[in-house]
Amino acid sequence: MTFKKLLLITTSALCLAFITPSFADLPTTLKRGNGTEPTSLDPSLANGVPDFNVLSDLFEGLSTYDKTGKLTQGAAEKWEISADGKTYIFTLRKDLKWSNGESLTAHDFEYGWKRSVDPKTTSTYTFLMEPVVGVKEIINGTSKDSNSLGVKATDDHTFVVNLNNPTPYFTGLVAHPFFGPQHKASIEKHGKQFTKPGNLISSGAYMLEAWTPQEKIRLVKNPHYYNSASVQIPAVEFYPLERQTEEFNRFQAGGLHMTYEFPAELMEKVQSDPILKTEIKITPYLTNYYYGFNLTKPPFKDNVKLRKALSLVIHREAITKNITKGGEIPLYGWVPHGVDNYWDRQTVDFADKSYGERVAEAKKLYAEAGYSASNPLTVEILYNTNEEHKKIAIQVANMWQKALGVKTQLKNSEFKVFLSDRTKFNTQVFRGGWAGDYNDPYTFFELMLSGGGINNVGYANSEYDALVKKASETIDLKERSKILGKAERIFLDDHAIAPVYTHVRKRMVSHKIAGYVSNVQDVVLTRFLSFKD
Repeated sequence: MTFKKLLLITTSALCLAFITPSFADLPTTLKRGNGTEPTSLDPSLANGVPDFNVLSDLFEGLSTYDKTGKLTQGAAEKWEISADGKTYIFTLRKDLKWSNGESLTAHDFEYGWKRSVDPKTTSTYTFLMEPVVGVKEIINGTSKDSNSLGVKATDDHTFVVNLNNPTPYFTGLVAHPFFGPQHKASIEKHGKQFTKPGNLISSGAYMLEAWTPQEKIRLVKNPHYYNSASVQIPAVEFYPLERQTEEFNRFQAGGLHMTYEFPAELMEKVQSDPILKTEIKITPYLTNYYYGFNLTKPPFKDNVKLRKALSLVIHREAITKNITKGGEIPLYGWVPHGVDNYWDRQTVDFADKSYGERVAEAKKLYAEAGYSASNPLTVEILYNTNEEHKKIAIQVANMWQKALGVKTQLKNSEFKVFLSDRTKFNTQVFRGGWAGDYNDPYTFFELMLSGGGINNVGYANSEYDALVKKASETIDLKERSKILGKAERIFLDDHAIAPVYTHVRKRMVSHKIAGYVSNVQDVVLTRFLSFKD
């Protein structure tokens, strides 16, 4: 079905489908909640979890994840790593094809990677590719030619990557959609419209059939996928439902098979229902939740005392107990619990103090920062539309007001606007969260490097940068962990962010679905799911 034809569906028909969801199509279509509307389905421009959820079904990288969330071969059937750890030789499967039936080769990976780092593409995710030779020079403008990137398709089935330094997490990194192949002919033909239904040529288990903005994205099985015989669900639809209660209600009414999230206030209701309690899935998630301070302008620029004062009075235990309620762990560091290869985790210097002691210290720092009852701080908290984010923002504002007299204004925005405001530093304090792109601590440390594309707090510390760079060049994982621990200590002492908690993923999964396996990276590929008889 074309996009144009979709627009001809009547409003009454849409409403009827919403009110009386029918699962006559149970054997053919999986319906997934996806949080928000994706910012883009261009692998080079996507920058949010909802984007990557869809892209992971549309594209497959050199490596990928199996049904349990463990790393495995993807488009590459094998890879070899040089003795010095700086050259990777990926050998592609011989039977790879694009969704239009054309052969997919190593040249498509070379094109995709070079397009992603080309300044003309304006990607904010180029930092992910910094281990590759030439990327930093392209990003900082000393090299304006993306052909200087250290990648080369030596033939149709061999893709060679040269790195600046050994990168122990690299095979996990290339599973990310940002590192996938891209179809040059369709991109050059359609320009910015290449992601539209009918134009988008994909490499994964599914291909794009329809995209009705703010309603749903529909993917159908890709018959040219090399392992299409194992794909059991013919179609999947992603629904951008920002309100958790609406998403849950639709799930309960049969309009979704999986939710993106779960409203914590309904936990008691779910646990008391014999069917629903078997459908809620709670698992640790490699993600942190924090409040970021805009360090590029007052009141937080050059005012570490004020930043620390606000962080001190956030009662993390109260938030996880009374609001999130899913087993989230109060967080006093930057790197969340559950990450591999990190044994030197750091915490803020007040982690072991009682809440009363923290408030007393906060009042002292607040006064030293120049604020008082007669001269209170007035500040805005920005968060994207979501019931849980709103409840946390209200709670934090109350904590700040009660302990320090801070006057707080709350501002919620639709996700795309929220991301844009953060990128442009149109913020004071904002709701932040980072889901690891791969299971290694470096995915969190690189986020806060000076000038990084997604460093939305504007953090810049040369000592931190130097330590992170040194860690990236260190082969020994134990020594690397110690170096990263020193970097985390510096970052936490600067109080550029106020950590709040380590996530768990809470979602509902219908008992009619088989093959769902929880994992810390929350990778749930549709091709491993099926409907129960």
